[in-house]
Amino acid sequence: YKTNATIYGGTFAKEFKLSESYSILAGVEHMRVRSDIQLAGENAFISQNFLQVPVNIRMHVGEDRTTLYLDLGLYGAYLYKSKVEIISEGVDETEKGLGFNFGLAGGFGVSHLVAQNLKFQFGFHSQTDFLQSYKEANTKIELKEVYALKLGVSILF
Repeated sequence: YKTNATIYGGTFAKEFKLSESYSILAGVEHMRVRSDIQLAGENAFISQNFLQVPVNIRMHVGEDRTTLYLDLGLYGAYLYKSKVEIISEGVDETEKGLGFNFGLAGGFGVSHLVAQNLKFQFGFHSQTDFLQSYKEANTKIELKEVYALKLGVSILF
């Protein structure tokens, strides 16, 4: 079944300029996914931690301080920790090293140059898995689609 989740995360990435309009964006992300679901009639609280490596091609439109961007790329993620809590049953289980997922990512947004070496970014991001390889024990919840608003700060070197 499907459920909604809250995702918190951060990214460290490097942008490699190919031309004035195109660049490659690669980095490392950490994502913490939290969700409440029903398991055997009880409320369960699930927290999952992922390390993700995205590689995107970014297209820039505009040459002023404010530009539009469009991202398209691939990612690989490692689910390194999953925790399930059922408070009414006294259950508190943590599993580690649960597997990998790979998929497609895309997004678009606005980037604004605030100072000579500082940009702010606001955009929409989406990703979907095309391959998952998890241990059998982790069938409680799988992150297959993500739709997110992203805020970014870029320091230019």
